[in-house]
Amino acid sequence: MTSVFISYRRGMARHVVSHVRAHLADRLGRDNVFADVVSIQPGEDFERAIEERVRSTNFLLAVIGSGWAEEMAARDAENGRDYVLWEIRSAIAAGVPVIPVLVDGASMPKRDELPPEIVELSRHHAVVVRPDPDFDTDMDRLLARLERGASRAQRVLAATLGAVLFAGAMAFAARGHWVVSEAIHPVLALAASVVLATFVWSFTACLGLTPRPTSTVLTIWSTRGLRGPAAFALAFLSFHAEWAPIRPMAASKIVVSVDVLVWRPEDSEHRGLGLRDPDALPLRAEDQIRIEVESSVPAYLYVFWIDTNGTVLPVYPWRPGHWEDRPEEEEPLTRLSLPELTHSGWPIKFGDPGMESVLVLARSTPLPRDVDLQAQLASSGPMRIQDPRGAVWFEDWSMITSRVDRGIDPSRVTRIRDPILEHNAWLKSQLERYSQNSAIVVFANDG
Repeated sequence: MTSVFISYRRGMARHVVSHVRAHLADRLGRDNVFADVVSIQPGEDFERAIEERVRSTNFLLAVIGSGWAEEMAARDAENGRDYVLWEIRSAIAAGVPVIPVLVDGASMPKRDELPPEIVELSRHHAVVVRPDPDFDTDMDRLLARLERGASRAQRVLAATLGAVLFAGAMAFAARGHWVVSEAIHPVLALAASVVLATFVWSFTACLGLTPRPTSTVLTIWSTRGLRGPAAFALAFLSFHAEWAPIRPMAASKIVVSVDVLVWRPEDSEHRGLGLRDPDALPLRAEDQIRIEVESSVPAYLYVFWIDTNGTVLPVYPWRPGHWEDRPEEEEPLTRLSLPELTHSGWPIKFGDPGMESVLVLARSTPLPRDVDLQAQLASSGPMRIQDPRGAVWFEDWSMITSRVDRGIDPSRVTRIRDPILEHNAWLKSQLERYSQNSAIVVFANDG
């Protein structure tokens, strides 16, 4: 229901204002028509009541009688505080539509007759209200104007809120299984909670069981443009989350994996072989490799290469091989392919034979810049070749035993004091507190 604030000057056309207020109260409801004489309770802060009501109303009706502008200028000059000027200025500042209502044959003030704060009022279309026998006709015209303005504002607001709810719910559904629950799930749950609370409050208010909510809340819910999307969002959340505001869902777990692809320039058969391919290993000098990383949800990824001497080199997001060159801005990813230039690879250097590793750490937030991983990993030692054609994968610091095609002989990697397992345990002790998930692949390089 539309609400209005009647701004008028006492002593000027009071009888007309009384009739206007009574007519509007009959059509809009008494609680939706504010006039200071009858609407402010004894003992209530006068200025605060007026300011709060001006900002919460749908329209301000500025009743203008003969000599209205002149008296406003005189009062403002006399004590610097004219309440009519203050009410109109507050409404304009709050974006509340101001409708001039001309009574007692008054005409619309000109621009140069108005104070600078409300000079835009001269551009507002006015409504004339005359005494009987024209009073009812003029009031019907004013009410039609109010209804048109209110319905337009409601449609815009409802369309905006409806689009947000609908788009959010559809995007949420498209991702599936609460993949982005940390970001979107609370927002949709909160929006649905507000819509449901508004509906319940408005319904019980109509029955007289609770205080009447503001007209804005009622009109938002009553607008058809919002009902469908709001109902969809409520049904979607109720079905998938067992009503999330009561039982929040845990954040999706980060699961990360890594693989290395191998190119052998002199051999056309060796093009992009994964390490599970029996012909990919052992690596040799001048082989070219690419690193492929995948994450189940967007995560901040940190990639390292551990060579046969145990030296740990940063690969991403640092400039490869340069601990001091880390970018200022980082972004969460679900897939990372290195080198970043397509159709390119890193050549394997000549060196001592042994086991090499690619290590990936995954986080939901960027790695703090005061963490010195270079110092943490300085004591990593070399590993001798365990199996020239074997590769071992670890995910979240645990060896993958279910992927037979991606592991070496289990009888060799599970024996006591196995160097691969010991090296993984050492990395875990140094890095586990800095990651929410990790992936490592260990493989042979025959130098």
